[in-house]
Amino acid sequence: MRKTETVDATRARILETAAALFREKGYDGTSMNELARRIGITAPGLYWHFSSKAEILTEYLEASMLDLLHITGSAAAEKTPADKLRAFVSAHVRFQVERLDRAKVYSVVAYGHEQLKQSLDDDQQSLLRTLERKHLGNLERILQEGMAEGSFDVPDIHSVGFALLAMGEHAIFWFRPSGRLSADELAELYGDLAVRMVSVKTP
Repeated sequence: MRKTETVDATRARILETAAALFREKGYDGTSMNELARRIGITAPGLYWHFSSKAEILTEYLEASMLDLLHITGSAAAEKTPADKLRAFVSAHVRFQVERLDRAKVYSVVAYGHEQLKQSLDDDQQSLLRTLERKHLGNLERILQEGMAEGSFDVPDIHSVGFALLAMGEHAIFWFRPSGRLSADELAELYGDLAVRMVSVKTP
């Protein structure tokens, strides 16, 4: 195994272990020393990979957003605005509920405790906001395309975009993998609902 592969594997293990500790004990309740012990490396070894706890959190959340952008980006290959919207929302919802632990960590930072958001410096917060805006912008372009085509009736694209994203983001707080609906079924349901919400109503 090449050295870079070993480093990458260790960094990935640090990120996943840190996220588990953040969920278990909270961000402020998690120390770098405890994280190093949980992983089985020394504190200096941990600092060799990451300079701070905030850097760990930022990289974890950045990776989550990049994965989400990649998955929802496939919606652009669909032919009609309705198909694109259905695919986008379905992918967004499926991503959230199939990765409940990761989604909950992101939700706490992005939409939850101000104290936790303030643990990140301006550049780190700016990076995450840029990725969030790109995700919303991709959805807004689909809505704009539907409006231009005459198939969507959207009174305010920005507000409706946030509303559609919120459906998936809040599903993580009540969805249970062992529940009545599977992740695929919920994603399909929400995708269809999104299209019905914005489609032009015929008399």
